[in-house]
Amino acid sequence: MKGLAHFRRMTKDDNHEARRLWEKAITLDPEYALAYLSLSYTYLQDVSFGWSKSAAKSMSKAEALAQKALALDESSA
Repeated sequence: MKGLAHFRRMTKDDNHEARRLWEKAITLDPEYALAYLSLSYTYLQDVSFGWSKSAAKSMSKAEALAQKALALDESSA
């Protein structure tokens, strides 16, 4: 929930804090699909706001994380 609060502020620093929190959640529970999906959104937000040094790498990372989320819980919307 803390990650979501930071993510919704839509600032570069808050996006990176959301990423840090979701990475921590994944470390604590590697099977937590929503954390992978949420983490993927931080990479999309980097691209959307022009914060990414490489849009292609950020998009690739976002896709890989989303695929991981689906692999863990394919029933999740």
